[in-house]
Amino acid sequence: KITAEKKCLFSRCSLHEREKLKKLLLQRIKKNCRRTDLGDCWEWQGARNSAGYGNIPIKNGRYLTHRLSAYLFLDFDIHSPLHVCHTCDNPPCCNPKHLWIGTNDDNIRDCIVKGRNQRGEDHPWSKFSAKLILSIRKKFQEGTPQYVLMQEFDMNRGTIWAIVRRKIWKHI
Repeated sequence: KITAEKKCLFSRCSLHEREKLKKLLLQRIKKNCRRTDLGDCWEWQGARNSAGYGNIPIKNGRYLTHRLSAYLFLDFDIHSPLHVCHTCDNPPCCNPKHLWIGTNDDNIRDCIVKGRNQRGEDHPWSKFSAKLILSIRKKFQEGTPQYVLMQEFDMNRGTIWAIVRRKIWKHI
């Protein structure tokens, strides 16, 4: 656990404290990153969250390692609401050459352009199949009332309504 003797974290630290913390962070990243064959990624070998991003405990919180790398090498404000995105699409990567700063919209656009957005039954939380959705829409178009569809498919009215009105599963 990194605990530089300091009264604050990052931006509120004195210059001396900030440089001391940067040195500790740099040592920790170098020690816990392994270079891979994936275009020279610096892959974090320490603790990771459920999405695969590396994290380090600092003071009273945990900080994502790719954000810390951006702080160290790209002069990124660690408290910024901006995203630190990966060109390599490898969550544990800390290589600053693979990182870029963007808004949430930039990150979503990048995800869509690269085909990483999971929709429909490709999404891990999906409860329905495309075949089921098409069946519901077909029966509704043929005149089956929503309350009958609710009972037949064991869904609530809001879900049936959203499916037949294409508010959800718009892609099929």
